[in-house]
Amino acid sequence: MRSVGLASLVALAIAGCGGDDPDGDGPGGGEYAAPSVPCVGRPAVPATVPPPTGTSTTALGPQTAPYELQAPAARPRGVAVLLHGGGWVEVGPGQVQVMRPTADAWLARGWATANLDYRPCGAGLDDVLVMHDAIRRLVGPDTPIVVVGESAGAHLGLLLAANRPDSIGAVIAKAPPTDPHALADQQAFDPVTGAPSNVLPRALAGTWRAAFGERLDESSPVARADDIDARLVVAWGEGDVIIPEGQIDGLEKALEDARPDGWQRVLRLGRGSERFPHTSISAESAARLRLAVDEAIEPWTDGDPRAPAAVPGWWSFPGR
Repeated sequence: MRSVGLASLVALAIAGCGGDDPDGDGPGGGEYAAPSVPCVGRPAVPATVPPPTGTSTTALGPQTAPYELQAPAARPRGVAVLLHGGGWVEVGPGQVQVMRPTADAWLARGWATANLDYRPCGAGLDDVLVMHDAIRRLVGPDTPIVVVGESAGAHLGLLLAANRPDSIGAVIAKAPPTDPHALADQQAFDPVTGAPSNVLPRALAGTWRAAFGERLDESSPVARADDIDARLVVAWGEGDVIIPEGQIDGLEKALEDARPDGWQRVLRLGRGSERFPHTSISAESAARLRLAVDEAIEPWTDGDPRAPAAVPGWWSFPGR
């Protein structure tokens, strides 16, 4: 399972990463108690396979986390920024490696890719903003940028859109946590018992609070819905063991209230055998998701590409 590992979150739950709950605010008890331990990143996940030929790991200059930049076989339609999951704590080059199949899919669509890692905890948002700004400087003001994120990476993608509303054209958010205040009281699917449970949502809520601290409200896509101008695809898979459907319900309502005329697709995908964050989805659901993504990027798929013919260190298609 991609994104934050199930075993890691179970360990968090057992260790009480969500806090000792001194106010007696347990499940169904209202506001979630502050964590008793700080957010701590996991040891860097190693990459076992080197980057594909032609990948740039330097064009953005020195950064606080690894990144991989690739370009398609012709002048790109735009740039797809890829953000891995990991509960804001599981980071490292291996997480970038995990996102390479997603990069391949966007390269096949004709988009350049920026596959980004980030530091753990709240610093991850700072890193994503800095690297986005470096990408925007490289590609110029007219190049479309879309963000594709999974789990915590989907959360960071939504926040990137909220913080850079004039720059991000679309966000594809797969299984994002969206509301830190509601998460601990909501239930996901328990793969052991087959019943609803809030054990893993509660653990993730504690990590979220520990990671963002005083910036907790600023880190809530539900609270920031009116700051997001991008076209949105938000997708959640039935049987998700970490993200409750209520997180998607809450974001959908916030988006409808904040931007009733905005372009958005909120998908609830049926279970099957195809990989999806925290669960697996059916072939029919995967096809629905691909169609929604194609619709989201449709404004940039016709006519001449808006991206420059050449970006130093990334791509060059002079005269094309």
